[in-house]
Amino acid sequence: MSDYERRIRKALSRDAKDHIWRIGADIPESLIATSYPNPPSIPAGEERPPPKIEVVGEDPMDVALGCIPAIPVVNMAHKGRPGGDWETGSMVFRNWDSWDLWGSYKTLSVISVAPERNPYLDISKTRYSFDLERTRMRANIRTILRIAAVHGHKELCAGTFGVGPGYHHPAAEIATMWAEVLSEDEFRSAFTKVIFAIKGCATDVGGKGILEAFQEKFSNQA
Repeated sequence: MSDYERRIRKALSRDAKDHIWRIGADIPESLIATSYPNPPSIPAGEERPPPKIEVVGEDPMDVALGCIPAIPVVNMAHKGRPGGDWETGSMVFRNWDSWDLWGSYKTLSVISVAPERNPYLDISKTRYSFDLERTRMRANIRTILRIAAVHGHKELCAGTFGVGPGYHHPAAEIATMWAEVLSEDEFRSAFTKVIFAIKGCATDVGGKGILEAFQEKFSNQA
């Protein structure tokens, strides 16, 4: 990164922080972030068909905001501060091409859960070395779904949760765990649609295309 790019990014960061605090001062109490150390299980309800699964090559924020009404989006977070910048109640977004601020503010529900980092993998880097790694990630996925259910959401948008730089989980394993958890009795009838939005040509720690892995897993469940 050049010195010019660094200066531009620092200026954008300062500007974004200024906007965050000005927006945050006007946020109604109903939109303030809530933490769930242990969200409750979803009670048994009316038996319904399993959720429709969509896998798209788009940005998860764009997808979530493009739904009418907007649906909640899953945000990866650091264990030291699971809510990340979303915990302030606001974020600043800019257009991809020009970095201009959006013309108006938009409201979006965000579910922030911290995935496990750097799991132990086999030599192929496509599978976990220990079942404990799967157990922890399944628990994280259940937490996401329970938080959504607590707030009455029937649709959900998830991106590359646990996959990619900084986390290094195998994409195929993560896709499989999402499919397994969504088919469990607790969640099978809890949601009507789950969208996996994965933008670009990103690959996982083993070189597998993340979008490709999810498309292969859910190709027969759309």
